[in-house]
Amino acid sequence: MAEQFLGVRTTFQTDQAPENRIVRRVDDELSLLEPNEGPLITLLLQLKKRSSTDTPRLEWYEDDYVARWVNISAAGAASGVTTFVLAAPGMVVAGDMLVVPGVVTSNALPEIIRVTAVNTDGITLTVQRGFAGTTTGAIAASAPLRIIGPSYQENDPFPNSKVRRPTAILSYTQIFRTSCQFSKTQVATKTYNAPGGERQREHKKKLKEHKIAMNASFLFGKASETMDYAGTGRPLRTTMGVNSVVSTNGTAVDAGGSLTYKTFEEFSRRAFRYGKNTKLLIGAPIVKSAISFWGFSKLMLSPGETRLGVNIQKVTTAHGTWLLANDWMLENSAQGSSTGFGGMAFSLDLDQLEMRYLNANGENRNTHIIENAVRDGRDGYMDEILTEAGLIVKQPLYHTKIYNVTDFTTT
Repeated sequence: MAEQFLGVRTTFQTDQAPENRIVRRVDDELSLLEPNEGPLITLLLQLKKRSSTDTPRLEWYEDDYVARWVNISAAGAASGVTTFVLAAPGMVVAGDMLVVPGVVTSNALPEIIRVTAVNTDGITLTVQRGFAGTTTGAIAASAPLRIIGPSYQENDPFPNSKVRRPTAILSYTQIFRTSCQFSKTQVATKTYNAPGGERQREHKKKLKEHKIAMNASFLFGKASETMDYAGTGRPLRTTMGVNSVVSTNGTAVDAGGSLTYKTFEEFSRRAFRYGKNTKLLIGAPIVKSAISFWGFSKLMLSPGETRLGVNIQKVTTAHGTWLLANDWMLENSAQGSSTGFGGMAFSLDLDQLEMRYLNANGENRNTHIIENAVRDGRDGYMDEILTEAGLIVKQPLYHTKIYNVTDFTTT
């Protein structure tokens, strides 16, 4: 029989046994709970890189400047040829000047070519070779040409325009669920090392596991949406992860096994080519070991300190500064195994990352604990930690990965 009482009904009764029906919002607790476990999640929450969305589809547009490099077709062009074909259309207009670069060891003045006309196919060019008094030469098949800007005569006709079309990018919110079950006898039993009871202790542990799972998806997930998964008529969505974005943007660096300082410098150059000059570096322990060793002679390292709840070391290079966070989730499948993620590090521009949680029409899907989520008459409780959230990774070239680090050189 339901309990009867006099007076004002408040949340006090709702939060007490036998009800225990208040839903706990724990997103802030999630950022403070074991902050060095899942540092990406922690920093996104602490830096307020989190907002709500009213749709599970996370869509934005990305744009870029017009091309700076083009490639000649596989046919190439002999020294005196004044008509040749590019590999892709729409890259140049009449008036553009192109430079034929030589090998990096050469000090010879390269040939400059001026485009005088572009065929309607967009790839066939009529050009003036040896422009500005430069020397002509054969252009190899598929050779790269650098666009160095236009040159027009006085009172020329209005030039054609080159336009980049913005690209629509999609990520999705993913449903994360972590369950725990208790018999009411267990809940009513006093146990060691659990002053608030076994249920409360298990909630804290499951929150940590929930956070680790989300962090892993934000690192290694890939955006997908299946509206009729396995013929069930129910949609299944997964969020994008930084690895799926960075691995396809052309800036991943292969360490080749034993990481050298020279390769690390290449990684640094690529990492700071675009975006901010201060970025987050999430690395496997072996990468942090290399950086710590080189800090004695080659890198400027600050002592480790806690920033935004995460143990961070500042690494200053000639190209920019990293906030280095060790992530033990970047690990191999077993001790001594060569299979896994233990040789990776990600350089991330935090300005281009954001976490979105679904929240509309009075239903908030940010991280929360639902106590006694299933009431089926059993003598126990079925609790659940639930989040429906996704990651947005904008501007892929702002982020870089190094991989295949199995060791590092000490010279």
